[in-house]
Amino acid sequence: MINELAFPSGEAALANVDPVPEMFDWPLDKTAYIYFTSGTTSLPKGVPLTYGNHQNFYKIAEKFWRPSDHTAKHISFVPFSHGFGSIFLVPWTVRTLSECFILRGFHPLKVAEAIDTHGITHIYGVPSHYQQLLKFKQYHHSLKQLQMAFCAAAKLDKETIDEWQSVTGLYLHEGYGLIETTGGIVWRVHQDSTCTGDVGVCTDSELIEVGVMDANSALLEAGEEGEIVVRGKSVTSGYLKMAKENARVFAGGWFHTGDKGLITKDRQLIMTGRIKDIINIAGIKISPFEVENVLNSHPHVGTSAVVSSADPLYGEVVKAFVIPAADTTPEPREIIRYCSQHLINFQVPRHVVLMDSFPIDNMGKVDKKKLRTL
Repeated sequence: MINELAFPSGEAALANVDPVPEMFDWPLDKTAYIYFTSGTTSLPKGVPLTYGNHQNFYKIAEKFWRPSDHTAKHISFVPFSHGFGSIFLVPWTVRTLSECFILRGFHPLKVAEAIDTHGITHIYGVPSHYQQLLKFKQYHHSLKQLQMAFCAAAKLDKETIDEWQSVTGLYLHEGYGLIETTGGIVWRVHQDSTCTGDVGVCTDSELIEVGVMDANSALLEAGEEGEIVVRGKSVTSGYLKMAKENARVFAGGWFHTGDKGLITKDRQLIMTGRIKDIINIAGIKISPFEVENVLNSHPHVGTSAVVSSADPLYGEVVKAFVIPAADTTPEPREIIRYCSQHLINFQVPRHVVLMDSFPIDNMGKVDKKKLRTL
């Protein structure tokens, strides 16, 4: 069942309300919300965000987010407890006096029905949502009616981006941000993706600064891979009652995101993985992100997820879970052989497990913690 929010829309609504002020006049240093991180690798952390944090976020959003006005009809199936909905979608809907339709959960059929019935123009989701929508060709006619699609919160592979554009004729827009940065700080909108992990162009430094650091907290040059760091008015002052964690994560005035990446010469931010996701094979560090890119390039692989697997000799080895492409039945040994032709020996999966679907957490992300237990 679709629950339509009672947000005013259209010319009638605009005629009956005062102009929306550019910004409220609350003290910018006052805490507006306290969010809690998802806690996928540890206990959730309290993240206080001020009115000033939110004000700066909207300055960034309005610089890049140019697709909607009061005529837009948005749909959401991500939980509003997540920043995707609570920081961006609901406030943006109110700000533009447009309509938002909420699904209790994600199902391709329900999404297609909503598009057809309510004339949905803007859709928001995580990568697995778009992969599932593309999987069902009977819903493609509905997807072609959209005006815009946006993806965030998890890695989006270029194959999905290209397939979405081929099916719908639309860009699959993407962004990068965290609760600690009050949502999006980098945006790829109205432009092609150069590769998997291309989340867009870094914004003006007066709004937010994005850099990449090495293990010694030294800023790296363009094209060099390291940890993505952020500083500026959108960044939280620190976690609640976590002095030791704050000293580490906010060292030197930069927020250390835990994400790996690089910034190209033309200021494109390329995400390459998570530092905590690194697989340690006898002291050699492997990024699951790189292995997944190769797996997803196999013609019989729909999508993949790579995790570490305990090994008595090496400590850890690479284990891959694969959902086959439609109408294919790949052999695990053949997939391993393909990887050996495109990866260095220690990056090649020792085990490949075929699956019909991946366990998904409440945000729609692949739950790698559960995969490791299988």
